[in-house]
Amino acid sequence: MVEEEVLVESGLNEGANLVKEKAEVLVENVVKEEGSRKVSREEFARALVETVSKKTGYPEDVLGLDLDLEGDLGVDSIKRVEILAGMQGYMPEVGMNPEEMTEEQKMEALTILDKLASLKTLRQIIDWQVERSEPGLSGGGRSGAEAGA
Repeated sequence: MVEEEVLVESGLNEGANLVKEKAEVLVENVVKEEGSRKVSREEFARALVETVSKKTGYPEDVLGLDLDLEGDLGVDSIKRVEILAGMQGYMPEVGMNPEEMTEEQKMEALTILDKLASLKTLRQIIDWQVERSEPGLSGGGRSGAEAGA
């Protein structure tokens, strides 16, 4: 009887371990797919406006895409960093830990941050993100014919 209990318990443990391993692989695959899924221009714009609204307190409906972030909305450099931190899901390199980055990644992140600091409106940020992320972002931008014209 004790041997049967040990065998059953052993089998349950093996089964539990197998289920756990399968679950970990499934979660890992879902995370990879979410990280690489295509995001439309509209979805990125919506997320950016929502984040700016949360960080500044302005209602979303008053946040025109062509308003000057600093001049019209009073967004200073600290608030801009908070907004970018809120957009990490769309711009993961912005939220990377510098201690875990290669020198090349650090230089790329600095270049990105410098560029973002120079962009004055939400539309400029959206356009830049769509342009740099192609093929990561899709839709809503200029068509290939327009881009080449």
